[in-house]
Amino acid sequence: MNNIPSADVSPRVQAKYSLDVEIGRQLQMLRLKHKLSQQKLGEKLKVSFQQIQKYEKGTNSISIRKLLKICDIFDVSFSYFVAEADKASRQPASIATSSTSVTRAMVVFSQLSPKVQKSVLGLLGVLQNHDDESR
Repeated sequence: MNNIPSADVSPRVQAKYSLDVEIGRQLQMLRLKHKLSQQKLGEKLKVSFQQIQKYEKGTNSISIRKLLKICDIFDVSFSYFVAEADKASRQPASIATSSTSVTRAMVVFSQLSPKVQKSVLGLLGVLQNHDDESR
């Protein structure tokens, strides 16, 4: 089932949905970076792991109170979520709707040494050039 609002939904509702999705992605990235399961995070927040899944997918909104608790758990400021969601909302839709595998790749990439990151970016550049030439 697709969670994306239909075209007849008001822009206000679409913006709220987009914000929920982006905050959910940030939550997932933090949780994976800290190697915390959905079950363990749910226990800390006193919610089920299914609720964490819904937060991460943007299906359910995270209350301000829960978001502040999440900030405490991961030692980030409240503005971390807002600033990241704002940046993501300004990106093209194809980037803003990245999949879970892309989110995981970003987390893994952020944990690599700068030298390895540079090599990975070089490899991606070569692959992109090859892909462009094959079209």
